[in-house]
Amino acid sequence: CPAYNTFLERHDYQTLVIQEFIEPLFYQYQVNIYIAGHIHAYMRTHPVYDKQLDPRGTVHIIAGTGGYHLNRKYNLEDPPEDWVAARSNSTYGYGTLTLVNKTHAQWKIINTGYEEIGPDGKEISCPVTNFHDEDFIINQFYL
Repeated sequence: CPAYNTFLERHDYQTLVIQEFIEPLFYQYQVNIYIAGHIHAYMRTHPVYDKQLDPRGTVHIIAGTGGYHLNRKYNLEDPPEDWVAARSNSTYGYGTLTLVNKTHAQWKIINTGYEEIGPDGKEISCPVTNFHDEDFIINQFYL
């Protein structure tokens, strides 16, 4: 379950519990990245702690784009919170995390396609979208 969520479930009980009890431990022990699923969409935050941008905060990633019915559940018309670096509910995919060296890791989302409702009301698979997200995550022990 994600600790940060920009989608409609952002006030989900499990998310609030993680923020209250687990996030302080992330901060205390300098956790660089937290990857969660559960939400069928994609989101990556800037380093964040206590809902505020913080260079020593954790980068949170929701990598739920391998899941079911991506583009049905979320309203992306609301502007993203300041801590949101990227979000999408329209493309299937997966992420890769490459440990570059002791100070940096590279996160990259790989798109595999999206779904659309056809004229007969059935879902059809479509080609890859132009959504792209990648970033270098800095190891907090070297800040």
